[in-house]
Amino acid sequence: MILGDFHQFPPVASQNRVLYSQRPSTTNCKLGRNIYMQFNIVIKLHRQIHITDSTWTEILDRARIGGCTVDDLREIHQLVLTSNDCHIPDFTISPW
Repeated sequence: MILGDFHQFPPVASQNRVLYSQRPSTTNCKLGRNIYMQFNIVIKLHRQIHITDSTWTEILDRARIGGCTVDDLREIHQLVLTSNDCHIPDFTISPW
């Protein structure tokens, strides 16, 4: 599964390199496209919610340029549902 709020990251460099391009420009892009085409479930978000937490804003800013710190990675790892450090929300109650 791949997920994310793609509005928080800048667009890729060219239209022929995005995973949903029907004319991928390189071998790696073609491989990415083939993997992308295997996904059969799409969840579309209808409301944009911006990060207001300054710590997470800084983590995302560093992630955009590939500059995550060890502390950033530790914080991100806590979001992995199989991690012992992750607080798994109850998806059966609001707002889920």
